[in-house]
Amino acid sequence: MAPFEALYGRPCRTPFCWTEVGLRSQYDNYLIDDTMEKIKFIQSNLKKAQDRQKSYADRHRREIEFKEGDWVYLKVAATKGKNRFGKVGKIGVRYIGPYQIEEKIGKVAYRLIMPEMRLHKVFHVSMLRRHVPDPDTIEPERIEELRENITYPEGVLGVGERRIRKLKKREIPQIQVFRGKQNRKVTTWEDEESFQVKYPQFFTNTEEDEARPSTRIRDEFS
Repeated sequence: MAPFEALYGRPCRTPFCWTEVGLRSQYDNYLIDDTMEKIKFIQSNLKKAQDRQKSYADRHRREIEFKEGDWVYLKVAATKGKNRFGKVGKIGVRYIGPYQIEEKIGKVAYRLIMPEMRLHKVFHVSMLRRHVPDPDTIEPERIEELRENITYPEGVLGVGERRIRKLKKREIPQIQVFRGKQNRKVTTWEDEESFQVKYPQFFTNTEEDEARPSTRIRDEFS
């Protein structure tokens, strides 16, 4: 719908069919010539504005093409305030991956080899970034399976000390947990009750004493 029709509720009555046989004689030649010149002037200005805006956009664009088997990163795009790959904090990741290209769809779309998720696996080329491997980094022999929230599964190495976290009206017992993440050891404090339910093998149960954490730690990543 044209803006004139949306504003006034009727189509514009400007005669654009003057070039047809028998219609030009019904109007004044001066009116016709003047109107046609204005139309050409407006079209020329619109073309210049479009070219100028296109030149601004092309400064930040470049021709990108991938091949089947290439590894790329996928851009995490937020839509209507919600992240496509789940909720994230204030500082979220911009790209995830890398993923391998399975097939090229058309000229500007690619299908990626991704884990089973509620997500379409075909993406526009603007959502992809080429993966440049670091020669100093040793790649693992196998790729860990990804969860639905695009996070690597963490391995618990052991437990350490205990502490009591005091709040206003209650006290929460916490335990020091050592995890292996991306070939490095990370130390965190977690709630003892929930951790004991998930990992009972790190606690020693006896008849006389209650469950106590085992201080034995596997130094696999040290």
